[in-house]
Order: sequence, then C-alpha cells, then structure tokens
Amino acid sequence: MRRHLGGSYPYRLSEGYGLLEPGGTFYDQADLLWIARIVRHESCNQPLDGKVAVANVIINRMNHPGFPSTAEEVIYDTRNGVQFVKRSSKSILKDPCQTCWLAAKLALEDVAPATMEACKFQVPGMNFVR
Repeated sequence: MRRHLGGSYPYRLSEGYGLLEPGGTFYDQADLLWIARIVRHESCNQPLDGKVAVANVIINRMNHPGFPSTAEEVIYDTRNGVQFVKRSSKSILKDPCQTCWLAAKLALEDVAPATMEACKFQVPGMNFVR
C-alpha cells in the first residue's frame, strides 16, 4: 500500500459532469519532483524499467519506519553513509527528462511492482535487497 493513496483511489465528483480530480492531487508534488530528480541522477541512461526501479526504492524507503518519510529526506539521508547523493552536490538539481517524470509517476501510482518492498537496489544481476 502506498502512503500517497492510502490504500484506495480517492476521487471527487464535480457537480453536473462528474469530472475526476487531476492525477497530481493524489500524491505530494514535492515528492514527485525529488523522485524525478533522483531518477535522472541515478538512472538517466537506463530503460524505463530501471528508472521505475530507482523510484520504487525511494518510495519503499519513504514507507519504511527505518527511513525518513519524504523523498528529499530519503535522498539526502546519511544514517548509513551516503546512499544516493551528497547534499552539497548540485547535479541532482538538473531538470528531469520526460521519462524520469514518467517513471516517478508510474512508481507513485504503484504501476510497476518489480522491486516490491526493496529498500536497496543493486544493479549487477538485478538484485533487490529488503
């Protein structure tokens, strides 16, 4: 279950036409930005599946009690050494490409469960570590 959806897909009907809320209202926009940024930083040269895997690891950490609860805090977390990027690095602040945004949104929508509940991602052999 993802924190941003609370286990359900909420919607609100508008009077008259029954329009649904925009997708962006289902998750925190700051988390979306930081997830897209780390996807670009960590997996810019990877196919979409690799990008979604990186995004899933961030989200899994956000949902795990042993890690911070926001994407930015997870990315800069140093309790076990530097996992992603140092706060002094400015490279993560570059604009994410369209596929990085897509990967972040797919992961936030829980579309690609390849990493299940993994909180670490190791590329050689595609190992997912809990």
